[in-house]
Amino acid sequence: KGRGAIFRKGEVVRTVKEEDFFTALLEEGRKVIAEKFGDDLPPDESDSGDEIIGLTPTEASTQLPGRAARRG
Repeated sequence: KGRGAIFRKGEVVRTVKEEDFFTALLEEGRKVIAEKFGDDLPPDESDSGDEIIGLTPTEASTQLPGRAARRG
């Protein structure tokens, strides 16, 4: 329905619009880290959430696991 809930220890922390979900999830993660480790860790200003993570296999992972490997 265009909204998502963020849970923490089985409880709903907040409900946000779908387009804001990733940013809200990062914010909640930072809160958890700050609560656990304190303010000793500076905020990572370079983390804009826009990084691209490649999903292509590397040389070490060219063999597919399980059934996918047997089908090939």
